[in-house]
Amino acid sequence: MRKSIPTLIAFVLVISLSVLGQQSSALAQDSSPNPGDIVTLGKAIFFDTDLSRPRGQSCASCHDPAAGFADPNHLAVSNGAIPSRVGNRNAQSIAYAMFSPELYFDPTTTPAIPEGKYVGGLFWDGRANTLEDQARQPFLNPLEMHNPNMKTVVQSVRRAEFAGLFKEVFGGSSLKDVEQAYGYVAQALAAYMRSPEVNPFTSKYDYWKKGQAEYTESELRGYQLFTGMGAKCFNCHSEPYFTNFGHQNLGTPRNPELPYYFLPPWLNPDGENYIDRGLGDFLRSAGYPEEQAVKEDGKFKIPSLRNCAVTAPYAHNGYHQTLRELVVFNNTRDLPEANWPAPEVPETVHRHPMAMPGTLGRLGLNDQQIDDIVAFLYTLTDGYVPLPADPADLSAVAVDAYHVDLTWTDNAVSEAGFRIERARVMDGIADTFAQIGTADMDATTFSDRTVSPNTTYAYRVFAFNVTGDSLPTNLATVTTPLPSIAAPSDLTGVAVRINRDLKNDRGTLTWTDNSGNETGFQVQCSLSAGFSDPMNFTAGANSTSITRVVSRQFDFYCRVRARNSVDFSAWSNVVFVTTP
Repeated sequence: MRKSIPTLIAFVLVISLSVLGQQSSALAQDSSPNPGDIVTLGKAIFFDTDLSRPRGQSCASCHDPAAGFADPNHLAVSNGAIPSRVGNRNAQSIAYAMFSPELYFDPTTTPAIPEGKYVGGLFWDGRANTLEDQARQPFLNPLEMHNPNMKTVVQSVRRAEFAGLFKEVFGGSSLKDVEQAYGYVAQALAAYMRSPEVNPFTSKYDYWKKGQAEYTESELRGYQLFTGMGAKCFNCHSEPYFTNFGHQNLGTPRNPELPYYFLPPWLNPDGENYIDRGLGDFLRSAGYPEEQAVKEDGKFKIPSLRNCAVTAPYAHNGYHQTLRELVVFNNTRDLPEANWPAPEVPETVHRHPMAMPGTLGRLGLNDQQIDDIVAFLYTLTDGYVPLPADPADLSAVAVDAYHVDLTWTDNAVSEAGFRIERARVMDGIADTFAQIGTADMDATTFSDRTVSPNTTYAYRVFAFNVTGDSLPTNLATVTTPLPSIAAPSDLTGVAVRINRDLKNDRGTLTWTDNSGNETGFQVQCSLSAGFSDPMNFTAGANSTSITRVVSRQFDFYCRVRARNSVDFSAWSNVVFVTTP
């Protein structure tokens, strides 16, 4: 049975709980905005650096998309709008935070957790129940965006470029009432944090689960260790969110380099003696009895491991600098020879009731197994582009002797383009393939105008993207024809007497060569206009005339055509040659 916990704010140094905990009743009365518009608005607010005092810090300053929506500077704790001020905890990724339930106590007992556990809430200590609650807090936190009150934030929104969009989404008078407008700001931010942009599920793991990616051997071994009894990571980091949303004390040591220790007393009264009790201190601030709160001292929200490869450092105080170090800590925490520092809060460290090999802190993983788990964790990073699906159904058609057209089916949705390869085929065997060009994404055709006549070619097509190449299509083979041959023209003929005493004349035919790619010419002469029983002569390539001895007794009809090794052109005009 769930026991709900009211939304309260742990930061009580400067801002009163009553102010931070206010919820506008008007929020319940607003008309539902267009989902696309409110997400656009929320994103504009999220990246606006004019909403801090002094200006210069946005939500994205500590929750950068390029860093898995965590600190892009990979600091143990993030700097505030006032650079000399820092928070007391590592900036958590906001990606996938939308799936966390409201904070409640789950009394279910297990051998490893015989006392039950708290589940849900946002922030390391679970103090916010919803993304709207969470979004209200950083603006007014003196160590973060440092606005003195809600009015200052709303005034900045009124001056922002997106003020018009704000009114379109929430109404023309939505910025008049400060408390109402501040609630709308939180509502828009929450809408953006619930959007697919922040929760994309685009890791290699996600594509592997859908059969669209393949794990390496190391990644697969890591997954098997992670989800099996070898490392037991799944107990707290279950699929698909890679968290069970619970709270636990892993025994993380104090971070001696935490700059929060050295803030002025009015910001950190305990100085270097500060101890972060996490959930326990929040329960105290919420009015829970000490005997209940003390059981939760040192416990922190179990984070999602999605994008963990890009969100270093790790743990609530940024103690662990690398993923491998964190895995090694979980593997050897309880081994004396590992020489880890003492936990920050030793009283509630999570240990198996019966210390034994194979449990947290003494898992017994070797170096290869640790490396395999880390390799798997890297596959949880969003933005992976799977190999494109293989194109198919490639066909090739010779348009003419110098032009081949290719057509294929595009089966991919993630290709950046296509690579076309060609090989010459001789005696039925394809020579080495070489790239001859590329085609844009979504293309399904390509024209090859670099072919030679009367040649056989084989083609194949690959889809490609930043990850690599698909498998090729089927091979498509085509033979280009010889070029078409233009008919000669302007044929003329003349017969000239060779010798007065002889009965023969010299006949000469002349024509225009319109082809240029012929292997020769065929000349026919006949006594009949129908060219029955003709005399055939030949002329070489590029010829434009032929001379032969002809009988003076006859007149002739003549014609000429070009030829190549497999075909003839049309005939030229016919000329009638009269002997002298």
